[in-house]
Amino acid sequence: MRQKRAKQYRKQIQVLKTTFKFKTPIQCVVDDSTILEATNANYDLVKGMDGIVQHETKYFVTQCCVQHLYDSENQQAIDLAKRMEKRRCGHKDTLSSFECIKSITNVDGENKYRYLVVTQDERLRTSLRNVAGVPLCFLYRSVLVMEPMSTVTKRVVQAVERMKLTQGLNSVDAGKRVRDGDEDVDPVQQEVQAQRKKRVKGVNPLAMKKKAKKAKKDAVTTGPTKEDRDPSEAAAGDGKKRRRRRHTHKTNSAEEETREEPAASVAEPATPVVAAADE
Repeated sequence: MRQKRAKQYRKQIQVLKTTFKFKTPIQCVVDDSTILEATNANYDLVKGMDGIVQHETKYFVTQCCVQHLYDSENQQAIDLAKRMEKRRCGHKDTLSSFECIKSITNVDGENKYRYLVVTQDERLRTSLRNVAGVPLCFLYRSVLVMEPMSTVTKRVVQAVERMKLTQGLNSVDAGKRVRDGDEDVDPVQQEVQAQRKKRVKGVNPLAMKKKAKKAKKDAVTTGPTKEDRDPSEAAAGDGKKRRRRRHTHKTNSAEEETREEPAASVAEPATPVVAAADE
């Protein structure tokens, strides 16, 4: 498969997942005409579908289509159908593949079970193009291809995108499709649910700062407390001597000399004259 075609298929599947809520595994319904065509062309149908969807897939064959394959007596086609899961369509009588697949795909004008249909019936593909969100695949010259999105599907996708822009991306109901059953909901109940969603939650107790413990004070205090006493008395009472630092101011050299001279004269002792007595 070419990269350009694979990219287109990937985008289309992504639109189906976001707008029409397709989920993996993608459910693929294969009719008997596609199985017979793939068997005659020696084409690996499962490998081709995996290359188109590029996600996990799950293959189904309806009971009516299996009965048509048994009527054809093509053992290779029957073996290929046995590799797929049988889908119970609930039809008592065997219907044509057109009526059978249409009944399980078009449920009240909607692809309720989100099927991807693989069929060679042109009439069935034309009918399913009128249903929004039905991807269609078929074999064309021994190559499996996927049809582009139909006009109805494109119209629904554009409406959903427009609704997202008008309502705002932060809205709770942004991008949701309104179904027929949702119109009967009580508006009062809707308002109550909206208020519950907007309710502000409390503060995380683990993130709160612990409160500081208050010091307990005695009811009756006798005498001054340690803080009220003089710092010198407190130091003496504690038995520890506190060192006081004296700040010395710088003075000029002339002032220092004048202060040192009288101190030197006083410090010198008087020496008695003993020389005359010796003579």
